[in-house]
Amino acid sequence: MIGATLKLRPIRPQDGRALHDWRADPAYLATGIDDGPADPIDHAEWFARCLARTDRILMIAEAARTEDAVGLVRYDENLHGPWAMVWAVAPHRRGRGWSRKISEAAEAHRPSGPRLSLLAEGV
Repeated sequence: MIGATLKLRPIRPQDGRALHDWRADPAYLATGIDDGPADPIDHAEWFARCLARTDRILMIAEAARTEDAVGLVRYDENLHGPWAMVWAVAPHRRGRGWSRKISEAAEAHRPSGPRLSLLAEGV
C-alpha cells in the first residue's frame, strides 16, 4: 500500500532550498533541461513565481515514516489540452523504487480531466 510508505503534501516556501539542490544534481543537469546550475537568487525568484501560479499544483513526496523528502510531483494545466504531470525522485533516493510509488500516489491527487504523464529524472 502506497500510503504506508509515501505521502504527498503541498509544497511550502521552505522547500525551495531542497529543490535548488535537486536542480544542481549532475544527473539532472545531464538531461539538458536547464543550461546549468541555477543561481540561488534566480532560483528563489523562479520558486516564488511557481508558488504563486494558479495553473500549477506542486507537491512534495515524503517517506511516511521519516518525512524525508523523496521527490516532487507537479501538475501543469495546459490551455488546449490535458494537465501535464511531471514527477521527480530526489537525487539521494534514486534507484530505490520511489519513482513508481510517487507516480501512483500522484494519480490519487491529479486534477479532474484527462492527463498526460511525463517522467523527469530531475526537478
